[in-house]
Amino acid sequence: MASYCTWRFCSLFNIASLLDKMCISGTCTQDPGGSTSRPVTAKLPALFISSLAVLIATYLIQRKRRQLSLPPGPRGVPIFGNLFQIASKYPWRQQQEWTQKYGPIFRMQLGAQTVIVLGTHQAARDLLDKRWKIYSDRPEFIVCAKHLSGGYRTLLMRGEIWNTHHRLQATALSPRMSQKYKPVQDLESKHLIHALLRWWVDIFPMLDLLPKYFAGWKRISAKFHKYESELHLTNLREARERKGWNWAKLYKNSPFSQGMPDLEVGYDPVGTLYEAGSDTTTTALEVFILAMIKFPHVARRAQEELDRVVGKSRLPTWQDKESLPYIEKVIKETLRWRPVAVNAFYHAVTEDDEYLGYRIPKGSWVVANVWGIHLDPELYPNPHDFNPDRYDDETLGHVAFGFGRRVCTGQHIAKNSLYINISRMLWAFDIGPKLRSDGTEVLIDDMAFTNGFLSQPLPYECSIVPRDQERVKVIEREWAETDKDLLSILAEEKFT
Repeated sequence: MASYCTWRFCSLFNIASLLDKMCISGTCTQDPGGSTSRPVTAKLPALFISSLAVLIATYLIQRKRRQLSLPPGPRGVPIFGNLFQIASKYPWRQQQEWTQKYGPIFRMQLGAQTVIVLGTHQAARDLLDKRWKIYSDRPEFIVCAKHLSGGYRTLLMRGEIWNTHHRLQATALSPRMSQKYKPVQDLESKHLIHALLRWWVDIFPMLDLLPKYFAGWKRISAKFHKYESELHLTNLREARERKGWNWAKLYKNSPFSQGMPDLEVGYDPVGTLYEAGSDTTTTALEVFILAMIKFPHVARRAQEELDRVVGKSRLPTWQDKESLPYIEKVIKETLRWRPVAVNAFYHAVTEDDEYLGYRIPKGSWVVANVWGIHLDPELYPNPHDFNPDRYDDETLGHVAFGFGRRVCTGQHIAKNSLYINISRMLWAFDIGPKLRSDGTEVLIDDMAFTNGFLSQPLPYECSIVPRDQERVKVIEREWAETDKDLLSILAEEKFT
């Protein structure tokens, strides 16, 4: 059928091309140079037939797509579809199982809404990356987008307002701007390892209590939005009055924010960028510590590299990054092994599409199962092993930061933060399991994570001990001598 449509399409254009060469009305004459001149009206039938050819070809393609079947998926029930089959705990693991059963692309029906799940890296890349022009929209989430955030959260925005906020975020999160935050990240990492000297054994992390929404969601949403709006507005106004450079001042002068109400700027990008960055980076560090407990040989090898390149007398710095390739591979594996965002957030397709012989209807929600992709044994052999050496294959990566135009704009800051914190923690400390009084290890479950869009390790106990006293002295000296004055670090002239 596809070849027939292509043949019909080409045949019609050949006819149009042939007619375009004919004199349909008027008299053809030759100018002295031998070229043919003719009235403009002679081209009109050819233009008509060319337009008709495009319409017919479009119709044939659309008819072919309508004849295709939807991707396979679990059988649902009338009206509700698969709504009551979705696992209440770890649904991303269930999606991984369904990928193994139904293939790289499968369908769920949540009431009247069609959801397309992409379970392999190839499928996610083919659609969300390569066909980003029609896969970069978001579903219309009534509660989250409209009532909880008042339409001001970039993650949920659509259309031109999203384009504007995306460009606005880029002014603060570009690779060039990300380099200017390194002094702050340097200070924070020194604060972390200095604090850990006095906190050798503890529970990582403290589990946040998340609000639960039941009946009356409109009332609760309105109250939550009011509270959040007041918080973001207060923070924005205080930041604009504070000395030194900050995002609030940057966005006030950006051409992309002109005409925006303060609430919109305070909500997003300023407020939600902070929320997103603090949660995801912290969780990634918790995953890193968990991995070092379970795979101590990785920590030892990383420490060997650090000792060879950095030595004992100073902390790792930004200038050491290119000389620490194994540390870079540890960071990549941290982001892959237990992904923080277990599913890429829902995309929405804006046109009918076809993939692998299946029809993807316009308006479908499309989601990549990041958990399943990162634990795909065909892409990552022995996927539950924490193995940085797998990135000796330089073509291998991960999808922790999402896809297409919706890729995480803060990824450059996140990568820098993970580098400076992970390198210094490994340089300074031995990380291991907590030992009982009888010398036995307290076992931890590396699959015990919270539910939710961002999945954190459940609280676990560990041992974080300085490697030697010389390193303790270095940490104490560095913390005593470092510039802790944020006004000095964030002086406006350094960011202009």
